[in-house]
Amino acid sequence: MTEQETIFSEKAASYLVCFNEQCGKHKQCLRWQVGQYVPQELVACKCINPNNEQVVAGSCPVFRIAKPTRMAVGMRGFYHDMPGWQERVIKNNLIDIYTRTGYYRYHNGSKPIPPDVEEKIRAVCQKQGWDKPLHFDGYVESYQW
Repeated sequence: MTEQETIFSEKAASYLVCFNEQCGKHKQCLRWQVGQYVPQELVACKCINPNNEQVVAGSCPVFRIAKPTRMAVGMRGFYHDMPGWQERVIKNNLIDIYTRTGYYRYHNGSKPIPPDVEEKIRAVCQKQGWDKPLHFDGYVESYQW
């Protein structure tokens, strides 16, 4: 079994999956691909409603690309060069957006930061006058679950 197959098999029982082969994007969809690994012995699983208007129209609101994406991880050194007042304002803004738990999952590196979230973080920093490069602890290639 490949690494991808192992990951998909582990996620299949609890992940929101899709079985809609009529969708034009199903070959590129992470939810459809993981759905192919749902164990046969499961009687029920979390599945996207194939009758939803957006799903039928081909613009699924929960589509996930089925390839690993480069994502930032950790923000421990993020504020190193910032003045204290700017750090506090930016941190409080990010907590308001992502909740305290969500913020600390990103900050501590326990949850990778997807590219769209990284852009929102960058926008918050720029809004508060921080225009220097952002320094995350590292980057990983991972699926955007």
